[in-house]
Amino acid sequence: MRLVTTREKQYAGYLFAYFAGEDFEDGEQVYFALSRDGLNWIDLKNNQPVLFSTVGAKGVRDPFILRSVKNNGFWIIATDERVYRDGDWVRAQNAASRCVVVWESLDLVNWSEPRLVQVSRTDAGCTWTPEATYNKTTDEYVMYWASTIAEADFRHGS
Repeated sequence: MRLVTTREKQYAGYLFAYFAGEDFEDGEQVYFALSRDGLNWIDLKNNQPVLFSTVGAKGVRDPFILRSVKNNGFWIIATDERVYRDGDWVRAQNAASRCVVVWESLDLVNWSEPRLVQVSRTDAGCTWTPEATYNKTTDEYVMYWASTIAEADFRHGS
């Protein structure tokens, strides 16, 4: 996500949201890195999570930043999952959350509390890697994600 200063409306840099992985307790939370040129990155907050999920699985993966076209606000959407506790990838694929975690911000610094939004159908085994885009023609945001479903025996597509 490209950063904009509020006074000058000039781009000030790039913000990258990521999760660090399931190998340690806080690895499945939201981390930020900042770049002025898109090539060299600085981890913010001493490489500690900036946003914590207190809802659903209480962990997130695959954060995605989206800018609002209406009010210059931002959203982060992320997979509602925490594998750190049990390392059970079969459970994660077949019986995890059908929700995404959402945060909102007007300035990329101050963020709302996280909230859950169910997006997958009821027989989905999980919902992960959400992304979204704005469709100018229809004036709508479209969110898409990956899921396994019971109808397909929770198999991944090929």
